Amino acid sequence: MSLPTSVLGFGVGFLVGLTGMGGGAVMTPALILLGWSRPIVAVGTDLAWGAITRTVGAWVHYRQRTVDFTVVRRLALGSVPRGPRGSYRSRLPPPNPWSRRGGPPPGFRGIAKEGFPRAATGFTARCYLLPPP
Repeated sequence: MSLPTSVLGFGVGFLVGLTGMGGGAVMTPALILLGWSRPIVAVGTDLAWGAITRTVGAWVHYRQRTVDFTVVRRLALGSVPRGPRGSYRSRLPPPNPWSRRGGPPPGFRGIAKEGFPRAATGFTARCYLLPPP
């Protein structure tokens, strides 16, 4: 194993331990940006490995009876109905709602960057913290 590969592995391990985020979120962009892997190979490998490890992890939790099916139901109700629509919409050309108006209104980008993520985070937190109706 070469020294640059070892240094990259140490750096990724350090960041994962420090922040708690997944190693693929750090390693995949690093491999692409350093030119050590083609993007399609790095992303495809990350997705395949993630699918395998998540499936095994879900099975282990299911066998240990540590799955909260109330949370599973809420997650499924929020994500499953939009999956087919997103897949269909990805084939269509992207709409341009501002073409007739001459561009977005002033301040819109600030609202999109600040307001929408905060609202989504608040809604998600509320779903998990409040008891079901």
